[in-house]
Amino acid sequence: MNWTIVRTTLRERMAGRGRWFSLVILFGMPLLWAGLLPAGTDSFSSMWMNALLIWLVGAGVIGEEVSSGTILLVLSRPVSRSEYVFSKWIALACATAGVLAVQAVAIAAIAGWRGHPVEAVALVRQVLEAVFRAFGASAVVVMFSALVPGAKEMSVMMFTWLGGTLLGLLGQWKQWTAVTLGGGEVTSFMLPALDLGPLFGGGGFTWSGPVGYLSTVTLALAVAVWWLNRKELSYAGS
Repeated sequence: MNWTIVRTTLRERMAGRGRWFSLVILFGMPLLWAGLLPAGTDSFSSMWMNALLIWLVGAGVIGEEVSSGTILLVLSRPVSRSEYVFSKWIALACATAGVLAVQAVAIAAIAGWRGHPVEAVALVRQVLEAVFRAFGASAVVVMFSALVPGAKEMSVMMFTWLGGTLLGLLGQWKQWTAVTLGGGEVTSFMLPALDLGPLFGGGGFTWSGPVGYLSTVTLALAVAVWWLNRKELSYAGS
């Protein structure tokens, strides 16, 4: 991992008024719902607001540098393409994990203010699950950003998620089990998550969750590295 790339990426991701404006909205909406909706009814919406936040912060994290050709300036140093991808992922994951962790604490504070205090153990679980969502979704963003030039991966990811959702709904409507499972796999891939309930007394532990999560993250990063390794880079971009 290259810490110079990590630091530079963190500065880039936090720059731009448009990104900050959208980031504030996506950060604040789950807090607003936590203050207005009955307790426990906003988890699904908050989860996908988290996805949008991560996708927004990560949009163009690799694709912009490929299109502009500035990636060649980075790779002209003794930096491998796999190191470049991994550093981009760590930077994006750390940035979004910090935001989501603060958001989880803020939601718990709002719940306590409304008379529904969150136990310390439950809060720790929520923060850790938010961090894992950030690292998982950041790997997916890095993959799409490597595959799609410019900062266009946001649209591709949105359509992919929407396609998976519609596929799942179609499968449920027609009672097609394979189609339903396929749609679920697509949406799960777009936002890898890890349920830590079993570690906090919420049921029996199984390996399927951690294995599925790690498989998705590994696959996404491997695809990003593979694509950059086979891609001919130029200052004109492509």
